Amino acid sequence: MNICICDDDKNIHGIIKHYMNSLYYKNIGINIADLYSAEELISAYNKETVFDIIFLDIEMHKISGIQAAEIIKQNYPETIIIFISNFPNYVFDVFKVEALHFLTKPLSEIEFVNVFNRALHKYKTTNSSITLKWQNERYVIKINTIKYIEGYKRHITVYTK
Repeated sequence: MNICICDDDKNIHGIIKHYMNSLYYKNIGINIADLYSAEELISAYNKETVFDIIFLDIEMHKISGIQAAEIIKQNYPETIIIFISNFPNYVFDVFKVEALHFLTKPLSEIEFVNVFNRALHKYKTTNSSITLKWQNERYVIKINTIKYIEGYKRHITVYTK
């Protein structure tokens, strides 16, 4: 799982990493990228780096976090975005990019843990798959692409989107 912390405040990077490390999230194979501007984040996506979860500040230098999220969500709608801001008045602006949550600074560890657990659950649900074997071939099907499954005698048919 690839996680990005995109905030121009280096202290926020340290706090988020501390919260994750204290909860042993490093044991589930998480790669964390530190980016300090929305331009860096968009540039990473242009180089085909894809993040599963992004902690994204709103007020940054040239491009806002909301503008960056709009660009990312156009091509990667499954990306889970959690906004972080000192300014709670932005809370309604994040709905247009379907953010998972809006955290206010200073970050509360309890709220962070709850939101991060929700993000992990959403990630696992979105990326779960089943493996089927047919004629000595294995097929991996993402669960969220399955419309329905029919069974008849010893055979099944899987219908996907």
